[in-house]
Amino acid sequence: STSSPTSMECGTLRAGAPHKSKISPRLRERNGDLNSLDLQASTIARGLSKRSVPRRSSGKLCSCPELDSDQHRLSETLPIMEQPFVHLASSSGSLRKRRSTSNEPAYERHQRFRQPPASADESMSLEYMLIQCEKELGSLETRLLDLAYRDHRIGHEQQDAQHQNLKKGHNSQEVLPRHSSSSSTKLAYLAAWRTDCQDVLGHFEGLAADALQRGCDRNTPGAMDVFEQANLGVESLASLLHKCTNAEAEAAAPASCDALEWRLVISEATGLVEERKLRELVDRLQDVRHGVPCGVLSPATLLRFLRAQHGDIDKAGEMFRASIEWRSTSGVQQRLTEWHAEVATGSTRRARLVERYRVHCNIGKDRLGLPVMLFRWSVFDAAGLERELGAELMLDIIIGIHEQLIADMRSIMVERDANTAGALYIWDVGNYGRHGVPNYFSRMWALVRFLPKVARILEANYPEVVRKVMVIRCGPATKAIHRAAAPFMPAGTLAKCRLYGWRAEEWRRELEEEMPGSSLPPFLTRDDEVAIASAE
Repeated sequence: STSSPTSMECGTLRAGAPHKSKISPRLRERNGDLNSLDLQASTIARGLSKRSVPRRSSGKLCSCPELDSDQHRLSETLPIMEQPFVHLASSSGSLRKRRSTSNEPAYERHQRFRQPPASADESMSLEYMLIQCEKELGSLETRLLDLAYRDHRIGHEQQDAQHQNLKKGHNSQEVLPRHSSSSSTKLAYLAAWRTDCQDVLGHFEGLAADALQRGCDRNTPGAMDVFEQANLGVESLASLLHKCTNAEAEAAAPASCDALEWRLVISEATGLVEERKLRELVDRLQDVRHGVPCGVLSPATLLRFLRAQHGDIDKAGEMFRASIEWRSTSGVQQRLTEWHAEVATGSTRRARLVERYRVHCNIGKDRLGLPVMLFRWSVFDAAGLERELGAELMLDIIIGIHEQLIADMRSIMVERDANTAGALYIWDVGNYGRHGVPNYFSRMWALVRFLPKVARILEANYPEVVRKVMVIRCGPATKAIHRAAAPFMPAGTLAKCRLYGWRAEEWRRELEEEMPGSSLPPFLTRDDEVAIASAE
């Protein structure tokens, strides 16, 4: 007598029929056992491979009612053949050991990962591997979001409030809470995540190479679709690795600094030496935190002080301490607050005089997104305003401009996710003749007496806030005045100044490169009578 053929011998598998294989009950009960699940997946795949499966031009399975149940069982049965990532959930807070500590090459790991079910259709095996890679990618993304944004120092709400406070220039005097857990723990989690990400990246790269080879052989439908999706996965992983680098930089920030600002500042640092010096400077200035807004040291400010002293940590520390002392003893912050309120209401005579005769204005934004300030010193009556307003108020006006500029720099830094190098100033010192003001030379000599005093205060307390000063429409007399004033000006200020002659063609191209897309005043780009007369 002959027995009826089994489903395996017929090459078919009835939908919903129980699968019988030579697997012990004990092994079948272990759902995590890869060999058991692999055999079940292989059996189903062999059954499907014998059927005529309609396909789209892309090579993907079409909807086929006859095979719906088989495909459903296949998708539920196919195992995740390798779990290279480490789950971080642990009651003890320590990292679990990796499942595999072998040092096998990434290609061999991919070959082990990519083993398709026996006798499976090649296009189906590619799609299967792509699904598993995408699952691992999704898991990595979820873990990174949890690590990067579940900040161990402050919660989500406090972190958002801190970043908003950073944009506003740290105006609040509330000392923000710092992290209580160790940064080393977060760094360890991120290091484990990075290792897992490299493993998954190897899987995607191997899958892309395999799919490309099959696509070139033109014997596997849909192989190029898998190749494109694998490349997108590689790009996604590269983006996640960049975010991991940012999270590592923020986790390594000193406790007394804002983590976001620290990360942006060190990304712009000239190298590891400057980063090390900046960290050491922060450590040395812990005793002056009470003198800074929110009790949080600004890495961007400290970097400017460090660069002003050419990397000398001792001198930079002394300079910063002197600046904190100046702020405390001069009461400049309180004076600026009162003056801004006075200007906003226009309730006093001096506020109306300043508004009427002011010689500075914002003419647009530079290539870094910072405001560009124009100072028309050629029409500035320093002696008259000092007589009417007092030298202290004139100084406060200029200090207020720099305070606002620092707040803008912080706001742009957060918005652009990059540190800013400093602002651009334009000094117009041209003698406009009948289109200008009377007593030009006496005004310029008064300016020579006024500017050095202001420049010394600005350089001592606002170093590296201005990166370049374009001094335009300089005639022979103006250059002579500049040479006479040079010994009294700080060296740092003089180094940033660049003098241009009378003709606009000398600076127009450079100014347009500094301010792309900005609409510049005519007297800054042309020399004709109409343009000169338009200068205010």
